[in-house]
Amino acid sequence: NPGQPHHFAAGLVTGFAESNDSSIWLATLRGLYHWQPRTDSFTFEKFSKTLGKDFYTTVIIADKLGRIWFGAGDNAIQGKQGLYCYDPKTGQTKYFGNDKKDTTSLSGNYIGSLLQDHLGNIWVGTGEGGMCRYNEKLQNFTRYPFNKNTTFNRSANGALDDDQVQVIYEDKSGTIWVGTNNGGLNRFNRETGTFTSYNQQLPGFSCVISIY
Repeated sequence: NPGQPHHFAAGLVTGFAESNDSSIWLATLRGLYHWQPRTDSFTFEKFSKTLGKDFYTTVIIADKLGRIWFGAGDNAIQGKQGLYCYDPKTGQTKYFGNDKKDTTSLSGNYIGSLLQDHLGNIWVGTGEGGMCRYNEKLQNFTRYPFNKNTTFNRSANGALDDDQVQVIYEDKSGTIWVGTNNGGLNRFNRETGTFTSYNQQLPGFSCVISIY
């Protein structure tokens, strides 16, 4: 309600992330917002001097260090499409984007999914470059093989069965599962860096958008 002290002004919310202090970070069509449980109030987070309330944020996670990772939408009015890492403690923001000439850069600029696993690794699912993993020490990314799937049944041969990642999930045993748009369900092998696709094994089982 716009007339109330706890009014939320951002409109459509695209994602939630709970931080270590139990506060909630919200990705919205109008920037990054922070909810504090003690005051039950929402604050617009000015994570950049140049990016304002027209900045479209997509998926979002809070890592174990308290940093906030989020993607910029493909219709962002301000700023660059890609991956952002914001540290509320220092106020610093890092931007990561795809560079066609650099194979260690972000594999794609549209961010479809984010995950921090039990080892602390940040996994990024993109809309046109499959899945990649952030290397903390080098501040770059490791990419993994994928196929551009336009027929919904193309054999993956150890690669991710589509370039468009919808969801990345880690189960209790530490196994990572990936759902794609034109492929289906994939199980990732950490040791070999390859995928097992269940696309052809389960007819009609394609476009996995959520895993629980």
